[in-house]
Amino acid sequence: MQNLDYEEYIQSARELYKSSQFKNCIEYIDIHIQKLGQNRPYLGVAYCLQAQAHFRLENFDNAMI
Repeated sequence: MQNLDYEEYIQSARELYKSSQFKNCIEYIDIHIQKLGQNRPYLGVAYCLQAQAHFRLENFDNAMI
């Protein structure tokens, strides 16, 4: 997977988050997280987005994980 693909993946997750589609954002990241396994900076961004989405849904335990 090229760097551009990583950026597109993160951008899609960000768009879901920005449009307040928090559940969809969490699911999207869950489905595609293995694609980022070899790219730690993007993996970190994905986990941060997922944690923020959980927080917005008041799933505080999941946000902390």
